[in-house]
Amino acid sequence: MTQAFSLCNANLQPLHPAANMDPMIGSTLGRYHILEKIGEGSMGVVYLARDQRLETWVPGLLAAAHAADGNRAEAQRILAGVTDRTKHGYASAYFLAYAYIALGDKDKALAALETDYEQRSPNMTFLKVDPGLDTLRNEPRFRALLKRLNFPQ
Repeated sequence: MTQAFSLCNANLQPLHPAANMDPMIGSTLGRYHILEKIGEGSMGVVYLARDQRLETWVPGLLAAAHAADGNRAEAQRILAGVTDRTKHGYASAYFLAYAYIALGDKDKALAALETDYEQRSPNMTFLKVDPGLDTLRNEPRFRALLKRLNFPQ
């Protein structure tokens, strides 16, 4: 049996043993993975959950920040973890392009954007105006992607 912990005040305190018995903990509701029960009252029960959609863009931006700060090894470690997770289900690659740009790898950045295009990611609606992608704007593959998206000129 796994032990449930409370993350309040940055101290790891075991929750009451009954918290480990809650059938909601460990389940998935839509895009949310239930991590722990954090309270209850007359209005219902409150759970801490992880938004599975955010698992790509937060690490992608974090990897970009590490790369921009000169910590290439940490950026590549984060990217490897995200890449591994994408093998097991959908994950938007749009924000991974930021990390690849910060690492100076335009080919991988463009490949990430092309993957998002193929998966019909809603993030592609920002492609024409996103300043984070400015270094790619003169690349033929980027221009071709804009053309495929059929943005007004």
